Amino acid sequence: MAYRDTFYKDYFQQQAGRNTLADSLKEKLAWDQKVYAEELLHLLPEDRSASILDLGAGYGSLCHWLQHKEFQNVRAIDTSSEQVQRAKELGIPVELCDVHTAIDGEERYDVIFAIDFIEHFDKEELVELLKKMISRLNPNGKLILRSPNIDAPIGSFYAFGDFTHGVVLNKHSAIQLLLACGARKVDIHPSSLRVKGPVKNTFRKLLWIVVKATMKVALFATGRRTSAVSYTPNLIIEAYKKD
Repeated sequence: MAYRDTFYKDYFQQQAGRNTLADSLKEKLAWDQKVYAEELLHLLPEDRSASILDLGAGYGSLCHWLQHKEFQNVRAIDTSSEQVQRAKELGIPVELCDVHTAIDGEERYDVIFAIDFIEHFDKEELVELLKKMISRLNPNGKLILRSPNIDAPIGSFYAFGDFTHGVVLNKHSAIQLLLACGARKVDIHPSSLRVKGPVKNTFRKLLWIVVKATMKVALFATGRRTSAVSYTPNLIIEAYKKD
């Protein structure tokens, strides 16, 4: 779509890194990797030789983290030359490549990551893309996705704070989508709620207990099952390929 040429040309400066422009890129890298440790560490395969594809890799923070976790068979791609250049400055191998080019080949992967990625497509594009992604997995391989959660408190902030966002999901629709696209099993995990500063982080944790309890009461009052809802700002989606 034509609007993407306008927004993705300088995406890091305009959106992906806008809130951290006062920090150095290395500081942003360190912060991102703390979040990955909370959100993704328990989802990583035990086999360090697993083949991994990182779609929409940005400036390479996930690729860098995976390599430090001793995963050496990692391919990271992004369509933004600005992002790829920033990765190069950090010595992170991110390839300038279109997502469809990356997954239209014959190569198969044990894990495909798409972090803060699938929300940038419309419904037709996303269904086609997810079917292709699942088809490129090895038997028992899995997708690991992160995407905004519209059911979170002030969910519109995360869902629509970026003009390039198209599809917005909650826990129920995420499971529906991935099963329809060929996954045999879908698990939804909470995202990180980390904030900078130990005192702020402790206060945030206490507040979150209150906010989450309030949401559960509201769901109960309207006859909804609280287990059917995820509350964190993002969904961490783990989807397995059929045998």
